[in-house]
Amino acid sequence: MEDATRISEQLQQGIELERQELSQVHEDYQRMARLKELTPDQASAVADLLARQQARGERRALWSNLLVGLVFYLLGVLTPVLISTDALREQLRHWFHFG
Repeated sequence: MEDATRISEQLQQGIELERQELSQVHEDYQRMARLKELTPDQASAVADLLARQQARGERRALWSNLLVGLVFYLLGVLTPVLISTDALREQLRHWFHFG
């Protein structure tokens, strides 16, 4: 009885996955049909919009990466200060080539 229940649940999960995949394929087909109906001017406008969105995403990713890098750099600099002033003194000597 438990095996039948488990098999039934697996079949239901498989059917649900297939429904989701079919839904995705249907949406992709509808999107392709709408794209084929576009005039050249409309297609150019859509391409420009997508290019602007891509550029905005790239800028956002660049600033995000710079910010994360800065945070980790500051953590790397501040950690020795918080742990030991001797470590800070040694680090400054190393950076500025003090004897």
